Amino acid sequence: MALRKNTLRYNPPINWYGNNGYNNLWFGLVFSVDWMSTEIFKRGDLKLLEIGSYKGESTSVFASSGIFEKIYCMDPFDGYEEALEMLDDDWKTVKTQFYTNTRHWDNISLIQDYSFNQVNNFPDKYFDVIYMDADHSYDALKRDIELYLPKCNKIIGGHDYGDDHPDVMKVVKDMFDGPDIVFCDGSWFKVLSS
Repeated sequence: MALRKNTLRYNPPINWYGNNGYNNLWFGLVFSVDWMSTEIFKRGDLKLLEIGSYKGESTSVFASSGIFEKIYCMDPFDGYEEALEMLDDDWKTVKTQFYTNTRHWDNISLIQDYSFNQVNNFPDKYFDVIYMDADHSYDALKRDIELYLPKCNKIIGGHDYGDDHPDVMKVVKDMFDGPDIVFCDGSWFKVLSS
């Protein structure tokens, strides 16, 4: 029997499933994309920035929705990442999987760098949606929000809002007095304008 190869969204370990016994990491992101499409109330000409793309699983969910004209993914594919240890991966494999998972769309651009090095390459209000799923430490997430909030004109959010990631919860509370909405996968969002 082949070993089950786990991923963060498509095939997470069974013990990560929600209380209902289904893959809440996939469903939660799909529900959040559906919510975004109604919150923004238009399709096709929106720009999304994903900070921390890892294997491109969430990227492919965003792309398959059809609501984004352009998706920018920012990930250095370098440094410490707890998922590498949990899933027995390495950065070379992760980057290969990113390209495999995003190969169906030509509107995805990968920027292989740290977010703080790239912020000046985008004008203010450039992105309609920014989704952060990179370094979850308090200081790093706060820095990303402070740097990229001016670059966003509609919805800012990220992943892992929950008890397992208290720094994420604290930053979102400190910066926004909490999220406007949280989905079953821990995706959180704050609406900046309608």
